[in-house]
Amino acid sequence: MESFERLVVIVAGVFSLISAGYSWVTWRSRANSQRLDKVENRIEEAEGGFVERLESSRTEADERQQKEHAEIRGELLEVHKRLNGIARTVNRLDGEIKSQGSILRLINQHLLGKGESK
Repeated sequence: MESFERLVVIVAGVFSLISAGYSWVTWRSRANSQRLDKVENRIEEAEGGFVERLESSRTEADERQQKEHAEIRGELLEVHKRLNGIARTVNRLDGEIKSQGSILRLINQHLLGKGESK
């Protein structure tokens, strides 16, 4: 009987150790889980602020870029208007010069023709 009692005591001791080990592991797991939850919450808070700042910066940059593009478009429109005006003037001058050249040729032919008939 002594060996049976010993066996019962050993088995009870083993179960106690297993139970204590399980309790310790469970307690550590909960503690680690709580710590991880706290860390995740801090990361989410920091990340949320960062994302908001980033989106705000993006929005501001987009607005600035749109204003700059609008200004550039306005300036380019003014340049195009001026170039169109210059092109019209050049075309008009070209026409006048051609017509003056034609008139001078006619005058020259007329004068040369008069000189021959004398």
